Order: sequence, then structure tokens, then C-alpha cells
Amino acid sequence: MRNIDFVDTVTGRPMTRAEFVDAIHAGEYPDYLVRTIHGVATPVSRPNETTSDNLG
Repeated sequence: MRNIDFVDTVTGRPMTRAEFVDAIHAGEYPDYLVRTIHGVATPVSRPNETTSDNLG
């Protein structure tokens, strides 16, 4: 199951997945990218060198 609702934790702005995808494409969230997974545009965080913030 995918996340369908997102909230910018800095501004409090609520977004649907489609709105977040559009904002990522517009360059508003440079730490995120969009991958197409099973035909659905899906926001994902960009990989980094830090292992402490990964889900395990």
C-alpha cells in the first residue's frame, strides 16, 4: 500500500500524492525524486550516505 497523503513538516502544507509529485517536479523538494512503481508516480527520498535514517 502506498502513502496517499503527505504533509510538509516545515510549513504544515497538506498534499495528495499527485500534488507532492507535482511539487517535486517543480523543484520544491530537492531531497525527493519521483519513481514510477507499478505504473504509479511515487515520491521517494533521495538516497544519502547516512545509514541512521534508513528503515530497517
